Order: sequence, then C-alpha cells, then structure tokens
Amino acid sequence: MKSLLFLSLLIVGVLCQNDKNSKENADQESVKANQTLSKKERMFSFLQVMKFPNDVCAGSNSKNGTCYSSDECSSKGGTNSGTCANGFGVCCVFSLSCGQSSSENNTYLILGATTTPSPSVCTYSLCENNANICRIRLDFTSFVINGPITGNTRAIATVGGLITEGGAIGDCAVDTFTLSAPGNRASPIICGTNTGQHMYIDTAAGGCAKATFDFGAAAVSRSYEIKVTQYNCGDEFAGPSDCLQYHTADAGVGVIKSFNFNLDSTNAVGVTSTHLSNQLYSICIRRNVGKCAICYSPTVASTIVTVQNSFGLSVTAIAAIVSGEVDAMCSTDYLVIPNAVTIASVSLNAAGNVLGQSRICGRFFGAVTPNGIATQSNTICSSQRPFKIVFNTDVNERQEIAGASMANVNEESGVPGGITGFSLDYFQLAC
Repeated sequence: MKSLLFLSLLIVGVLCQNDKNSKENADQESVKANQTLSKKERMFSFLQVMKFPNDVCAGSNSKNGTCYSSDECSSKGGTNSGTCANGFGVCCVFSLSCGQSSSENNTYLILGATTTPSPSVCTYSLCENNANICRIRLDFTSFVINGPITGNTRAIATVGGLITEGGAIGDCAVDTFTLSAPGNRASPIICGTNTGQHMYIDTAAGGCAKATFDFGAAAVSRSYEIKVTQYNCGDEFAGPSDCLQYHTADAGVGVIKSFNFNLDSTNAVGVTSTHLSNQLYSICIRRNVGKCAICYSPTVASTIVTVQNSFGLSVTAIAAIVSGEVDAMCSTDYLVIPNAVTIASVSLNAAGNVLGQSRICGRFFGAVTPNGIATQSNTICSSQRPFKIVFNTDVNERQEIAGASMANVNEESGVPGGITGFSLDYFQLAC
C-alpha cells in the first residue's frame, strides 16, 4: 500500500515537473518570438526613418541617374548603376527604346552606331515628372544623323554657269529630328552632326513632350546619346520660356552656334559647311551678377579675305565686294542682336540706351554704321537685357543664275561664303 502511494506521488511529481518545463519552454519561445518581432519592428521603423530623397546621382557608367531603393529601381524599369544615399539606395539609370515613354528625370535616349535604324520613325515620349515641371532640356552628348544638302563656297572668279542646288541647300532631305510639346512651339527641324549642342522645350501646358527622329534610306552611320533633364518652374537653370538654347556661364568659346556647324580636322571652316534652312529660334544667355553687357566674336576669324570665317549668312549688298551687312540689308538669313555696337561703343551702365543695329548678316560679323558694310569681322556687344540672340533663315539659299558669279545674287559666291552659319565666342562685361 505504501509502495502504491509512493508511486502515485512520484508520477504526479513528474507530471507537474513536465508541466512546469513545458510552461517555461513556452515562455521562452514567446520571449524569443517577441524579441524577433521587436527586431523586425525596429528594422521597419529604422527603414522608415532612413527614407532618402530621390536626388540626382552619378552612376558608375558615367551617366546620371535618380537615387531609389533597389526594389523601386527594378520596378520602374531602371538599371542599378552603383550606390547612393550612403549605400542605402542605388543610382538608377533609365534608358528608352523607340516608342517608349518615361516620366523619370535624367532619362537617356540612345542609338548605337547603325546604317539601318529601325523603326524608320522613332518617337520618345518624355512625360512630366510632376505638376511643377515647366521645361525639359535635351543635351546631345553625341548626335550624328544624315546631314542636309550641302552647298560649296566658291571664289567669285571661279563661279559660273547654272547652279541648280540653290533652293535645296540646307534642307534636311533624308533624316530629321524635332522636339515638340502640346500647346508649345516645337523646335525647328534639324539634322547632321550636333554633338555638344542642346535644346529646351516648354511643357507648362502639360502632357508629354515628343522627341522624334525620322530616318531616310541613305546608307550612312547614325548614332546618338541624348540626356533628358526636367526643370521645375522657376528653376534658374531652366532658362526663360521660349528660349530654345540657354547658356549660364560668364563666357564661352564656340558654344553659340547654328545646328550642324562643325569645324574640320584642322579646326577650320570647310567650304561645304552649310547652315540649316527654315530656322527660327532664340538663344539666351543668363546675365550674371555684376555683368551689364555681353560681347560676341567669331570663333574662327581672319583678316585674310580668302579664309572662311565662322560666320556667313546670306548675300552681300555689292556684287564684287564680299562684306558684312546690317539691318535693312538683312532680309533672308540673319542674327538679331538688339542694339548691337562695337565694343568701344557699348554702354555698361544702362540697358539698351545706345542705338545700334539689330540684324547682322553677310560674310563678316560686324556692327557698322546704318546701311554700311563691314570688310572684316569684329567684336559685337550689346547692353540690351535680357541677353538674347535670335537666329532666322528662310527656306531657300539665293542661287546662281547663268553667267552671274556675284556675291549679291549667290550665297555660294565669294569667300567667306554666305551658306556657312555661325560659331561665336562670347563674354560678359562687368558693370
């Protein structure tokens, strides 16, 4: 009987101990679970605190991107190109193929070298990143497509006979590029080599801007890499509305130039250098602090009349004299520089109170007396504000007629020629 009682007590004790152990184990598991949950909660809270702005970042592939989390970059269709935000984000780079659209800032349009681009019409949709976007800029890191029909500058003594290509000179007859946006003025049609150039488009009306290439059948190599940057309204780097190009430095060498203007391998202007037809747009320069006037001069200038300068627009006033022209003499192709005067005549203390010329054309870049002529290029200045140049060309080049080898009837006659376009240096003058 005592044995049975002892055995019963022993069993009860074991069971109680098992219950105690089970409870302790359960408590320990609960503590562990709570600790794990607490860690997850703390990590989630930490990640919330560590949210970072989606700023511009420098990718490892020499392209700019936007700082996103790795998951965000992947879901948006971007490419991880290194880290940002102290390693918590990735520099996400976006590249578009023909027909695609993007609202991401710092997007790239890329075409590798090919003689047969496909499709033949390639349109990219560049949509606003937010409701406060007013301007979009395209930087042509590289830009090579088929060029326009070219002319050929000829010395007056060697020009003769009937030249038939005059009306077509400067036309983009094979490849074209345009930039447009709903409710806003589109860019002019351009073609040729425009590496290093840029253009802006206004987008304040909303919708997506369109960058459109139309490729013809010519078997020439095309390639481009174009960076797309979006600017909020009021951003100083966005530039004024309706300015196709905008420069912000105090000075620049060869950066103000017509599309398809390129020097040859010897850094000289070739005889077939040809500006594009049917152009009308504004080039604006930010007036920097303490600056009251701006001056321009040709990037390539020579006092030798047989050397082509980096300026040539339209015919001349006198048949046998290759000269620069102003104002009323300029009716087809010209630059508008408001109140243009020589550097010696510029007023630094008031805006535009010196009466000068506005239209500059002909074979030399010069500000001269009204209805006078310039026989060499010089420096032209203006205190008119804002600092701005307007470029205008018509749809034709004045062409040679049979037996008339004269600079006043043929833009190809005479050196410097009138088909060239322009490349200008500039600098701002302190007050």
